[in-house]
Amino acid sequence: MRDTGPTRNRTGSYPWRVDHDYTTIVSITNAGSAPARFLVEIRYEGGPYSIRPKELKAGETAYFDLRKLRDEQTPDRTGRNLPRTLDRGQFYWGVVATPGGGQVIGRAEVVSRSARVVSSYSCPTCCPPTGPYGGFAPQAYGLSVSDFAPTGSNGEMLDCYGNVYWQNIYWYTLTTNDSAVATAERPIQEPMICMGKA
Repeated sequence: MRDTGPTRNRTGSYPWRVDHDYTTIVSITNAGSAPARFLVEIRYEGGPYSIRPKELKAGETAYFDLRKLRDEQTPDRTGRNLPRTLDRGQFYWGVVATPGGGQVIGRAEVVSRSARVVSSYSCPTCCPPTGPYGGFAPQAYGLSVSDFAPTGSNGEMLDCYGNVYWQNIYWYTLTTNDSAVATAERPIQEPMICMGKA
């Protein structure tokens, strides 16, 4: 249980294992009174497996069954699957893009009936990820004067250990420093860049 008192770390990192009959289920709960977003990264040798940020309503809980994630071979946001032989690693989560930081808590339950093991982890880390920091890469394409081109955008989140989490960025507003050189428009699908507008 957790009251809705002062915000604490808003992040966590837990060991997990699914060898033999071990199961690990992680729960992330929004204990606050407003929606909150969080990201997840499952770390292992050769990884990581990165889950697209999710939003939780006030009082809502998201569950992550590590064996199920591995066995169902569900691709992460980059198209990567957890290796079928993977049986242990680290589960990291952190609050992102949430006004006021949110009041989100997490816990991992590791259970083995044959070994008579029931473990519960709620380990914090030093701080949630910061960002996103991002932009466009105009050098990736060429444009003539008065020409248009669609462009993607990406960015990164950083945690206090120096780990980088690449993200897609969705823009609400677009601006340019010099509208005589280029203007930015945001249609329904993706941003458009217009070069050489006089």
